[in-house]
Amino acid sequence: MGLKILLFCFLTAFSIGMKAQKKKSFDNDYNMVIRENDPDKIIMGMAKLIKKYKLDTLKHEEGFDVFNGSVAIAYLKKDDFKNFERYIGKIKNKFNKTSYMNEAAEELYESKRNINYAVKLAENTIRVYESYKDDPKAKPSYFDPKEWDRFMKMAAYPYNETFAKVLYAQGKTDTALYYLEKALQNEDLENMRPETTQLYSSLLIAEHHNEKAYKLLRREAELGRATNVMVDQFKTLYTKLTGKNSDLVMDSIQKNVNSRYVQEVSKKIITGQQAFNFNLKTLDGNTVSLKSLRGKVVVLDFWATWCVPCIKSLPTMIKISEKNPDVVFLYIATREEESNTVQRIKKFMKKHQFTFKVLLDIPDKNNPKSFVTQYNYKIEGIPAKVVIDKNGAIKFSSVGFRSESELSNDLQAMIDIVKGQ
Repeated sequence: MGLKILLFCFLTAFSIGMKAQKKKSFDNDYNMVIRENDPDKIIMGMAKLIKKYKLDTLKHEEGFDVFNGSVAIAYLKKDDFKNFERYIGKIKNKFNKTSYMNEAAEELYESKRNINYAVKLAENTIRVYESYKDDPKAKPSYFDPKEWDRFMKMAAYPYNETFAKVLYAQGKTDTALYYLEKALQNEDLENMRPETTQLYSSLLIAEHHNEKAYKLLRREAELGRATNVMVDQFKTLYTKLTGKNSDLVMDSIQKNVNSRYVQEVSKKIITGQQAFNFNLKTLDGNTVSLKSLRGKVVVLDFWATWCVPCIKSLPTMIKISEKNPDVVFLYIATREEESNTVQRIKKFMKKHQFTFKVLLDIPDKNNPKSFVTQYNYKIEGIPAKVVIDKNGAIKFSSVGFRSESELSNDLQAMIDIVKGQ
């Protein structure tokens, strides 16, 4: 939440007063530096930017917080905690500091590394946050006071949730439940993110709040938002609380979900839009033409190796493809701007043990940051799915990923509708 806003604000603060062409050049250079994973490269890039654009460490203090935070996270990913703490210590603004500390704790949690240190970080994040949340001096200059108050209340959510996550990973479920409920006290409990709901249900069960967990899980199952873990939890609790087998009730719930998704998705059908006939290379150098697939339903998945939601969605896409062997699934790697694209993607595929067919999108000759297929399909964000009927017409297009259940229900409904035409 916080870091994206920080990056936007700091980029603006750095380049204010620059002429348009110089600002565009700076924006590109700046983004390239902070996207690096190697801390030494970020440090060298920072030095070049300071010299090239005559940046002032006092005038652009907020921007240098981003540089130092980026270096700190890069060191953390290498398990160099000494240098991580050194660069976190260079961050001047306390809010900026807690944003990067929270990101660091999340990174360790997601990668299942050094949970004890993650707990220490998350706990310290909350301690520092409590020390400045009511201090007007902590407010960055670009924030309106009312907006800052609102933002401070919002910041409490991710900080407490992260602490709950790492405590749960450490097995301290009672304390984890306390902090998660503290995070959720001002949130819309009807529309929690699936991963938050799964954590909440897991903690409720661990602390023997079975009735409360059951109601939560049943609601999510009936809305088609339950993750695989949540479905298993619901089935176990159903049997425990009723003494009955859960298969029949789960089948009934899923049929209702399928019917509702078909009704909702049918309203989004696209008419009169022919698909762009691409000819793209595979990782092995073979060419795949969309035109050659006429007569088959085709699903395009636009993704990238650097896109976290894309990566999270891929296992679900594989499961959907296995359920629909008569549908052609093509995974178009787009916006891969770094060098050695083929080698990097092959390494990625091997690491994750993926075997699906990857097609390589083509950079525009006049603008290497624009990709031909993505542009022609009007894809504004990834991951994105496009469903094409047997006549080569686009019938559905969607962007984003929330959970495997929502993607599975949504995309399967699209496929069923197109198959039935």
